Amino acid sequence: MTTIKKKPFSKLLASVVLTMLLSFGFMLPAFAADSNGAIVGDETNPAEAAITKVLELPVGTSTPNASFEFLVTPVAVDGSTDKADLDKMPVIGTDGKVTIDLSAGTQEAVNGGVKQVSKESADLFENVKWTHTGVYTYRITEVKDTYTLSTSNPIEQMTYSDAEYDVTVFVSRAADGTLYVKYIGTVVVTPGAPGQEEGEKVDPTPGGDPDLEGDYSKMIFTNNYLLINTPEKPDPITDGVLVISKAVAGGELADPGQYFDFDVTVFNPETVVDPTKTYKAYVVDAKGIVSAIPAGQAPADTIKNDGANDYIEFTTAELAKIQLKDGQSLSFIDLPVGSSFTVMEIDPKNYTASYTLTIDGKSVETVTAPAAGASLGLSKPVYTGEKENSTAFTNTYRDVTPMGIAVDNLPYLVLIGIALLGLAGFIAAKARKKSKNDA
Repeated sequence: MTTIKKKPFSKLLASVVLTMLLSFGFMLPAFAADSNGAIVGDETNPAEAAITKVLELPVGTSTPNASFEFLVTPVAVDGSTDKADLDKMPVIGTDGKVTIDLSAGTQEAVNGGVKQVSKESADLFENVKWTHTGVYTYRITEVKDTYTLSTSNPIEQMTYSDAEYDVTVFVSRAADGTLYVKYIGTVVVTPGAPGQEEGEKVDPTPGGDPDLEGDYSKMIFTNNYLLINTPEKPDPITDGVLVISKAVAGGELADPGQYFDFDVTVFNPETVVDPTKTYKAYVVDAKGIVSAIPAGQAPADTIKNDGANDYIEFTTAELAKIQLKDGQSLSFIDLPVGSSFTVMEIDPKNYTASYTLTIDGKSVETVTAPAAGASLGLSKPVYTGEKENSTAFTNTYRDVTPMGIAVDNLPYLVLIGIALLGLAGFIAAKARKKSKNDA
């Protein structure tokens, strides 16, 4: 019978410790060499890690004075997940929470229709009193609903990040006996930024300038914010966040009852990815009364009723053909700030179209069509702001003389008349000369 000779406990313990040291010996240089993985510190400059909060909001939207909280939860210490051991791990932040306040010290960048507001936390492990050398692992998540949203004017909406990161801290002992952070490795548990993948190592080194690639912590938590400058129960007459209006001019021959054709499209803010999102627009008449919408003024399947008034339902990015007459306006009541729109008046026969565009309370441009009957409008999307957003169209009937000659054509008729007179004079002169020669 073969017997197994047991090693003395002291030798067994020594071999286990040696194995652990060798494992760490291989692990740490691998982390240190990985520019997209763990980071390295020393006694003078310990390794650091920070959280980056990114708030995405549509262009034209003011940044809210919001604070965000992050839980730093103990996961393991020296490989142990026992509660008794976890309870002995240092508490990070205030009672295990780190706060980032966006009211000051933020960085801003604009990309298309999206504004990104970013801010880093301070070093998570600054001034932490480590209990011993070893390996400490924490999981970092965002606390939900820390910002109180307004549900009246303005209406605010906020989505929070589901990102999760595991941060492993290797604590070493300096020559003077003090403990410091030698290595930090950060692994993505749940991605928090575009391009991140589960299990990927990211660099949490704080930098402070998100405009410089690589110069800020890649432990990112991204939130989205929307603002609608209208009450919870808006009045279409007074609370339109985008108004497209029609007026008719040109004297007695202009017809105030004539409907004019418009192509209108509204788009979600670029931070909203929802191709089925719909918005409400009411038709308000010259007397400030919400109008009933007859068949033909809008596509039949878009005409809805809220129990009191008709409205037109616009689906984001879908063109709707509508009609407006003198004194009427199309009033959108629920578009978020940073939504965009296009509008084009189509073939206003016998009328010269013009419009004045106002965005965020500022007059942007006034444009007049080159001729009567020419289509006119905004062919490229325009972003809305927090204040007044409107496009005021005016159609002017072409002027006519009592004999029915359009004044718009008068310059051309004058030129033709001058040419005919010149031709007649030339013919008359030739005739006189010929008469003299015959005599």
